[in-house]
Amino acid sequence: NVQNKVKIVTEDGFSTLYKLLERPNEDIQLKAMEIIDLLLSAVENQVALVETDGCPLILRALDAEWDDMRLATMHAISHISGNETLRHHFTQMPCLRKLVMALASPNSDFLIESCHILTNLATDDELQKAIVE
Repeated sequence: NVQNKVKIVTEDGFSTLYKLLERPNEDIQLKAMEIIDLLLSAVENQVALVETDGCPLILRALDAEWDDMRLATMHAISHISGNETLRHHFTQMPCLRKLVMALASPNSDFLIESCHILTNLATDDELQKAIVE
């Protein structure tokens, strides 16, 4: 329900989710990322994530040691990668390198999600060059 999703953001829900991402419990971190992923299906929440400086936390989650967290993070990034106004927040070289490296993963879910994100990013000429580099 998009109305509920927007309500969570207006109640400063992202800052609470960010705190959960930093807790030492993997289950809590994963649930927080799954909620963020769901919230990011609404454009208003994508803007709120960027405005509340959530991008660095999301990018750090790509370094998680367990597959479920990395995949949930890729799902979250895929929402913003399709947003022409906001996607540049996820195009730093370390992030692009991780997405390109996921293409070589034996995990087909990583491969599919990485292809989806890179395809969205490649619609921009400058990002095409960065991906190739």
